[in-house]
Parts: sequence; structure tokens; C-alpha cells
Amino acid sequence: MIPIISVVYFLLCGLICFAAPIGVAIYMRKVFYAEKSPFAAGMVLYLVFITVGKYFVDKALFGLTGLGGNLWAYAGISGFTTALLGCAARLVGFGACMPQNHETERENAIMFGAGYGGIEIIIAIGINMLSYFVFSLIFNYSPDYLLGGANRSEWEEIQQFLCNLSPVTVLWFTIESLVRLSLQIEISILMFTYVRNRNFLYFGLVFVLQWFIGTILILSNSIMSLVVTEIILALLAVGVGWLTRAIYRTKLKTSE
Repeated sequence: MIPIISVVYFLLCGLICFAAPIGVAIYMRKVFYAEKSPFAAGMVLYLVFITVGKYFVDKALFGLTGLGGNLWAYAGISGFTTALLGCAARLVGFGACMPQNHETERENAIMFGAGYGGIEIIIAIGINMLSYFVFSLIFNYSPDYLLGGANRSEWEEIQQFLCNLSPVTVLWFTIESLVRLSLQIEISILMFTYVRNRNFLYFGLVFVLQWFIGTILILSNSIMSLVVTEIILALLAVGVGWLTRAIYRTKLKTSE
């Protein structure tokens, strides 16, 4: 039987992944009068450029180079394509999808980041946690529904995996989801600053950050522990957050 505390943590983590970006959007909307459309644009562009676009780009790239078998090459190249497509998504979003309202433009950049990062953590963590919650309930209260069929051995492996997934590990995944959301919002502010000021230093910083984060997340599944990964991402979020806070308080150039 899967521990009840684990089942509760699965549910809470999944709900937080859905609630956090929506909460940011509501807060920015109610307090700072940000527009709603950048939030939706961030979600859609993530799906187009990262969920779909990156899949085909990586498949073609690794198919041509044959580097998919080397962990470091795979992590570095996959991180690079994440950065490339992430920058493209934000350039399209800020160039074509942002409302022309200079009074709330930085707030709209935050809304875009909340949508972009929100759908990322929902896909990467939230949906998995909610599925773990549902399967845990079935295993605990109606096990024959899954274990009584022809695929019993496969379901037993899933059941064992859920039993071994401790609440502490789920808590770390919850922290990761919030940190990744924060980073995507911060990166969106940096990219928006580049778009408005045409300072290539910000563009380079955005590219390197996305490359590094994408690489770290891949390595975390292989050679890095979950705790080390979360500490690195949290420290990065604090550092980048300090920079974006300073930028947010600075008056940007207005377009002609």
C-alpha cells in the first residue's frame, strides 16, 4: 500500500504546479493591471517552440550527428536547442503578441513568463504528480482494477515506484517547480529588456541562462542528485532575481 502521506504530497505538488502560475497572473492582473493575452501567449509559444519544435529539432540533429549516445554531448546540445528555441519563442512573443501599452509593458513581460514557465512546470511535474495521485488511489483502494489484468508485472513496477517515492522527494519536486517558474519569469524580464533597449548583453545572458538550465535539468536525471540540482537552480534564481529586480525598477526606453 502506498503511504497516505505520499498520496497527499502527490496531490499538493500537482495542485501547486497549476495554481502557482495562475496565482501570479491573477496578482499581476489585479494589482498591476497587466494584460491577460501575454499569459496565454507564453503558454502557446512554449507548446509550439519547446514541446513540439524542440522535439523535431533534437530528433533531426541527433539523427544527423549521432551524438545522442554521449551523455555530455546530448545534455549540451539539448540545452543549446532549448536556449535557441526559448529565445525565438520570446522574441516572437514580445515582438508580435505583446499589447502596445507602455504603462504595463514590464508587467506584461512578467505575465508572459508566468504563462511560459507555468505550462513548463505543469507538463514536466504537475501532470505527473496528479497521475501519481490517481494511480495511488487505485492501487490502495481498487488494486484489482490494475493488477488483475494481463499487464500485472508492469503495474507492479509502477506500484513499487510510487511506494519508493518519498514525501521528501516530492517536496523537492515542488520546490523545483516554483524555482523553474521564477527563473522563466526572470528570463522573460531580461529578454524584454533586450527587446526594448537593444542591449545584446541581455540577449547573451538570456541565451546562456537557458542553455545552462536546460543542460542541468538533463544531467539531473543521470549523474546529479535531485538535491544538488535544486540548490543550483535556487541559487541561480536568487542571483538572476536580484538582477531583474534592479532592471524592473529602472525606467526602460520608450519606443518611438
